[in-house]
Amino acid sequence: MSETGPTGSAEPVATHLERRNKWAFAVGTTGRDMVYTLVSLYLVFFLSDVLKPSREEFLWATSLILIARLFDAVADIVMGAVVDNTRSRWGHFKPWIAVGVVASAIFTVVMFTDLGLSGAPFVLAFAFIYLLWSLSWTANDIPYWALMPALTLDQKERERFGSLAKIFATIGLFAVVVAVIPVTKALAPLVGETGAWMWFAVAVVVIMLASQSVTLFGVKEPNIVSDQERTSLRELGKVVFGNDQLLWTAIAMVLFMTGYLTTTTFGTYYFKYVYGDESMYSPFGAVLVASQLLGYALFPTLSKRFSRRSLYTFATVLILAGYVVFFFGLGQQL
Repeated sequence: MSETGPTGSAEPVATHLERRNKWAFAVGTTGRDMVYTLVSLYLVFFLSDVLKPSREEFLWATSLILIARLFDAVADIVMGAVVDNTRSRWGHFKPWIAVGVVASAIFTVVMFTDLGLSGAPFVLAFAFIYLLWSLSWTANDIPYWALMPALTLDQKERERFGSLAKIFATIGLFAVVVAVIPVTKALAPLVGETGAWMWFAVAVVVIMLASQSVTLFGVKEPNIVSDQERTSLRELGKVVFGNDQLLWTAIAMVLFMTGYLTTTTFGTYYFKYVYGDESMYSPFGAVLVASQLLGYALFPTLSKRFSRRSLYTFATVLILAGYVVFFFGLGQQL
C-alpha cells in the first residue's frame, strides 16, 4: 500500500508512520527532561536555600532522597516486568506513560510548594511525597523509553529515533538550567521566593504534559511486540543478576549517574557561594547546551570512523580532564 508524496512519487505508508512516530516520540522528551532536571538538580537547592529547614530536617530529607534513588534500581526492574505483561486496547506502553506523567506532574508541584510544616511532620511529608514522585516517574520513564525500540525493528532507524530524542531532551534539560535562576528571581518580588519556585514548577509541568500529549496522541504503536513471550519478575531478576556483563554495565551506569548528578546538583552552590554570582550559572548552562548538541551532531560522523570503544574511551578522558580543570579552578577561587 502506498500514497503519493509531494513530488508525485509513490511513498510507502510505513515511511510516513516512522517519520511521524520519530518526531512525536522525540518531542515528548522535552518536558520530561525539564521536570527531571528541576527535581534532580534543584530540589536540594530549593530545600536548603529557599525553604531553609533546620539542619536536622535538611539532613533527614536529603538522606531520604538518596535512599529513594537507590530504591529506584529495584523499582525500574519491577516496572519493566509490569509493562512487559500489560495488555490493553492502547498497547503496552501508553497507559503507564499517561498515568505516570499525570501523577509525577502533581507530585512535582507539591514538592516545590511550601506546606508550612516543620520538624518530624516536614520530614515525613517530604519523604512520602518524594517517594510517590519517584514511583510515578518510574511508571512513566520505563514504558516511555521501552516504547522507542518497539516502534521499529531496524537498528539504524532506532539510532535515529534515539538521536532526535536526545536533542529534544537536551533542549529541555538546559532550558531549565538557563532559566531557573533568572525566572525565579524575577517572580520573587511578585509572589515571594517560595511562590516563585512553585510557579516555575507549574510552568515546567505544563510543558511536560503538553509534550507528552504529543507522544501519547501522535505515536502509533506498531503491532510488532504483541506475540512475543512475556517475562516474569523472577525470570527478569535472573537475567539481570545472573548476567555478569549486564550487571557490570549497570554498576558502571550507576557510578556515572552518581558523579553526574553530584556535579550538577552542586553546580548552583558553586556559583553562589564560591564563584560569588549565581546568575552566572545560566550562561554556564548555555555553553553546556551548545557543547552537548554539538556532540550529538558529530557522533554519527565520528561513529563511522572510530569504534564505539574508542569513542567511549576518548569521551571518558575528556570528562576526567574537565574535572581536573574544574577542581583546579575551584582551588584558585578558594
